[in-house]
Amino acid sequence: MSAYLATKQLLLVVDNCEQVVEAAPDLARLLAETTSMKMIATSREPLRVAAEQVYPVRPLEPPEAVALFVARAQAAEPTFALAPENAAAVADLRTA
Repeated sequence: MSAYLATKQLLLVVDNCEQVVEAAPDLARLLAETTSMKMIATSREPLRVAAEQVYPVRPLEPPEAVALFVARAQAAEPTFALAPENAAAVADLRTA
């Protein structure tokens, strides 16, 4: 695969790497073998691979987090509204 990728200019975006952290060494090896490929990964924990650059991102403040959740929920389900009967469940998602 690395021979094929070596001829391509690629940006690999991997989200939630903490769920597949055991694949990090394989991704690092692939990156080392293909100089024209770059990778951006998000993870809640460092991947501990060569050339990793860690940029800590602070959690959103509660009002920002709720507003973002409501906006994304409404994009998926336009009738969604924050209401007294679902506010506690939305607030609990912030700590999940």
